[in-house]
Amino acid sequence: MRSPICALEALTALALVAAPASAQAPVTPGLGIGLAGGYYSLAGDAFAGTDAGFGGEASVHFGLGPVWTILGGVGISSHDDASVGTLTNLRISAEPRYMLRLPSSPITPFLGVRASWARLSATFAGDDYSQTGYIIGGTGGVQVRMTPTLKFEGAVTYASASFGDWAVNGSTVTGTDASGTILALQLGVVYQRGK
Repeated sequence: MRSPICALEALTALALVAAPASAQAPVTPGLGIGLAGGYYSLAGDAFAGTDAGFGGEASVHFGLGPVWTILGGVGISSHDDASVGTLTNLRISAEPRYMLRLPSSPITPFLGVRASWARLSATFAGDDYSQTGYIIGGTGGVQVRMTPTLKFEGAVTYASASFGDWAVNGSTVTGTDASGTILALQLGVVYQRGK
């Protein structure tokens, strides 16, 4: 767990050093797009045999003013699982963010609430497995403005996850619902023009 957090700290420090002075003026954000990669861990009794994995997310950002931004994203991650081999986690998310803008600084910390529809799926021994549910939790991180339109972003999300029963080849298997927690560490870039 410590290694991904250390990497987040190191890359954030590197971005701060590299940020040019001309990028320090705050800009009211407009429409933007983001790409991120990350480390995703599922925890809880239901996921005892599921390893942490890596994945990515594509997102759309829309500034509602100087301090509020709405994010919509689609993400996917892959996990080794003791029961079904490779487990894929697909997420469609919405996240309102409060941007803690600092005057004359390229650094913008943020806090948000993320809600996601999620689908776990796998193919094992010729059978197709799927399970859908919801994820909701808090997120926080920092954006570092590299140019007037390009930002480096690091974020941490901790959320509660609840999934319904597994479906095997389209047939529901009762009593197989699951719940747990998800930790996500993401690093990426956001291209966002000012209004």
